[in-house]
Amino acid sequence: MTEVSNKDDIFALPESSYDVAKLTDYYAKATEGSQRILPKEKRRYVMYLRKSTDDEAKQIRSLEDQQTECQFLAEQIGVKVRPEDIFIESASAKKSGNRPIFDAMLMGFKTGKYHGLLAWSPDRLSRNMKEAGEIIEMIDLEQIQDLHFKTYQFENNPNGKMLLGILFATSKQYSDKLSVDVSRGITGAIRDGKYVGVIKKGYYVDLDSGYFLPDTENWKLLRQAVEMRIKERKTNQEVAEFLNSSGFSYCKYPDEPYKRSKLNKKTVAKLLSDPFYCGVYEYGKNYANLHEIYTFVPLVTTDEHIVLSKNTADTFQKEYAGRKTNAQRLEFGILRENRSLLSFYEFSFSCSNAALNTCQHISTVR
Repeated sequence: MTEVSNKDDIFALPESSYDVAKLTDYYAKATEGSQRILPKEKRRYVMYLRKSTDDEAKQIRSLEDQQTECQFLAEQIGVKVRPEDIFIESASAKKSGNRPIFDAMLMGFKTGKYHGLLAWSPDRLSRNMKEAGEIIEMIDLEQIQDLHFKTYQFENNPNGKMLLGILFATSKQYSDKLSVDVSRGITGAIRDGKYVGVIKKGYYVDLDSGYFLPDTENWKLLRQAVEMRIKERKTNQEVAEFLNSSGFSYCKYPDEPYKRSKLNKKTVAKLLSDPFYCGVYEYGKNYANLHEIYTFVPLVTTDEHIVLSKNTADTFQKEYAGRKTNAQRLEFGILRENRSLLSFYEFSFSCSNAALNTCQHISTVR
């Protein structure tokens, strides 16, 4: 039996070529799904700031406020966030796969580039259950080794992850309810024939009722544009030039200053094919007949609306108002092609005659 040495340096080991950190990295990389756990001072922290595009006017915290409070949070817990590790995004988190910057950040955690995450609130990270579940799973796998919020103190234990899941679910419920409430409000406004955020040129919104009333001078200009299109068969570009040169403008309410319109053939085509002008109020997938709600003054008749749009004209088997111009262009195109063919045949005939004359000349010489 070997006796234990009584030397003072009994715990001294021979020097190694590789340090423990490299060996730790080796095992972490060699084992699938494993992560190297780092002490706080060696972790790389990122900051995620998000402002939703769903409701810009009613954001709880602006991006600047979020960043200021998250930087204060970083100082409190004693960590540093590099400027290049601050991720800023303006996108909705209601549906997954809608945030490329967020996805790039998560990939950084999965590859071991990042280790700690700071955010103002759980709802900044997710308002859908797919990405919420992904974040919790990354915490389980130690891909996210440290998570901090300004509005909520997260603890990485079973109860903490359960509470985080509840907060994510609450955020989703709030987002869903907000969407339903907004949709209900819009549907109600359309049902009542009232303004829902889209200005209709040639009309303004009555301050008391919310109904659309004709804006006399601009309504007349737009009516003249309709007649130019239907009766005179003017092109959309010609109509646009007429409206622009006539000072066609619009406003939301009668007491607001007017704004000049800058129309082109595409905007004129879209404007004149809008069913609103005959009394069909459309927003999203909702429709209402304004004539059933109040005394609406239409800009066009139903028949006129049908021929102003190629799709409706084809559906109702009517002649599209722009078809005459197209027919003229088509006729011109065919004529031009026929002329080209005629020129080709004339050229071929000339060549044949020239060849025949040459042959006759050679025969005569012989």
